[in-house]
Amino acid sequence: MPLTPEETHVNAGDRMPPGTDPGLLRRINAVSIVQELRRKGVMTLSSLTTSTGLSRRTIEAIIDTLRADGMVEEVTEEAGPRGAGRPARGFRFVAESGALVGVQVAAHEVFAIVTDLNGAVLGKAAQDVRSTTARKGRLLALHTAIERAVSSARFPRERLRLISVGTPGIVEPSGYISSCTALPEWSDFDLGAEIAATYGCDVRVNNDTNLSAVGERWQGTSSGFDNAVWLLTGRRTSMGVIIDGRLYRGNDGAAGEIGLQGGAWDDVRDHPLSFYGATGRPEAAEANSIVEAAQRGNAAAVASIDRLALSIAQGLTGVVLSLNPGCVVLGGPLAQAGPLLLPAVERHLRPLVLKVPEIRASGLGTEATAIGAVRAALDGVDDDLTSLWLSGAESAEREPLAVAP
Repeated sequence: MPLTPEETHVNAGDRMPPGTDPGLLRRINAVSIVQELRRKGVMTLSSLTTSTGLSRRTIEAIIDTLRADGMVEEVTEEAGPRGAGRPARGFRFVAESGALVGVQVAAHEVFAIVTDLNGAVLGKAAQDVRSTTARKGRLLALHTAIERAVSSARFPRERLRLISVGTPGIVEPSGYISSCTALPEWSDFDLGAEIAATYGCDVRVNNDTNLSAVGERWQGTSSGFDNAVWLLTGRRTSMGVIIDGRLYRGNDGAAGEIGLQGGAWDDVRDHPLSFYGATGRPEAAEANSIVEAAQRGNAAAVASIDRLALSIAQGLTGVVLSLNPGCVVLGGPLAQAGPLLLPAVERHLRPLVLKVPEIRASGLGTEATAIGAVRAALDGVDDDLTSLWLSGAESAEREPLAVAP
C-alpha cells in the first residue's frame, strides 16, 4: 500500500522534520507513485495527486526521474469530447521494462512462465525429466526451461528482475531445501543460490503446494477467500494454507506436511485411485478405468470413489476444525475426478466438523504452482521494488529502493 500523505509528502518547498533525509523520502515517494501506476494503469498528474497526497510539483519532479529511468512513460489521454484545451498528460508504468519468471519443479517436468512486471504472460516453456533424474540433471532441466521461456518471450535475459520457484520439499525462507523425499538428491542444498549464480537477479524459492495455494487464490477457484486450504493428495499429501489473505509457512517453512500423519492419508495413498492421472505409472490405467466406470454409473466403481472420499474427509477433519477455512481446494491429478469425488468428500465431512467449507477442484490444472510462483514474484516487486533505481545525483550509490509492505 502507498504510504500516507503525512509519510510521503516531501515537496522540496515543504518543511520536513529535523534529521529527515530528503533523498530517502524522495525514493519512498517514487515507490508510492510507481505502485499507484502499477495498480491503476494510466493516471494524470491530478489523479496521482489525489491518490498519493503528494503535491503536483513533487510528483512532476519524480515523474521526470522515473521517465529517465524508463520505468514510466507519458501517454496522451483524451477523455470526453475534444475541447479547445490540450489533452491531459497521462503516465503509465512501463511493465515491459523488466520480466519475472515463475517456475515449477516436478517429478516429470520443469515448467516456466515469463511475465512482465504486471503479470502479463510473455512466454512459457516446459522441459521433460524423469522421476529418477538426479540433482544435476534436474538443475539442467530447470535452466533449460527458463532459457526457453525467456527466448519464447523475446525478452533480454539481462532484464530479468526476479525468478520465483516452486519445488517439492521443506523450503526455508532463505531458499534452502532442507528436506525433500519426492525427488532424488533434492535435499540439503540452496536452490536459490544455485539459480542466482547463473542469472544474477533476485531468486525466491518456496514449497510447490504453498505456491499452488497462492496461485489458486489469485486466479483460481479460491479467489475471494481470505482463509483457504489447497490440498494435494494421492501418492503424496501436503497442503498450502492461506490465513487472512496471506500464505502461512510456519516457523521453518514446514507447515502443511499433513501426509506425515499417516492414518487416513495412508489410506488415500494405498487406494487404487491415488494413481489417477499419474505420469509413467501402469497403475494409472486401473485408476482411470475406475473413474470411467463410475461415470457410467457402475456401482462398484462409485463405491470405490466413495471410500476414497471418506478417507479424504477423515484426513481433513483436523485441518477444518483447527483452521476453519472458507474453502478447501483439491489440486493435483485427483482434481480431475472432482465432479464424482468432491460431493462425496463434503457429505462425509459434514458430520465430522462444525462448519463445512466450500469443497472445490483446482481451476489452474498443471500450471498451479507456476502461476503461484508468478504471483509471489509480483508480490516481491510490490514489497520492496528492488528493480527500481533512481537516476541522477541521488542514485550515484546505486542503492535499490525498498519500502515496507
